[in-house]
Amino acid sequence: MILDGAGSHQQNAVGEDSSLRLEKLPSACPELNPVERFFQELRRELSNQVFETIEEIEQKIQLLLQRYWNEPNTVIRLTRYPYIDTSHSI
Repeated sequence: MILDGAGSHQQNAVGEDSSLRLEKLPSACPELNPVERFFQELRRELSNQVFETIEEIEQKIQLLLQRYWNEPNTVIRLTRYPYIDTSHSI
């Protein structure tokens, strides 16, 4: 299993008797973790805004995610690096 450097991704999260082997990505290598480009877009859309309630931010996030749900090629474009493209059909 591959882990990025997020604080919640701890090496000791898997027991010693597990058959999983954890590998940590090098720091500052977003090209090895394509989903970071997607999250960067979400952060850009949410930055510099003040939300009065949790419900307001939830609604904003739902609207943003709905756009990606309706246009999956946008997510593909953001996260597909040529060197990991195995589909050759998108």
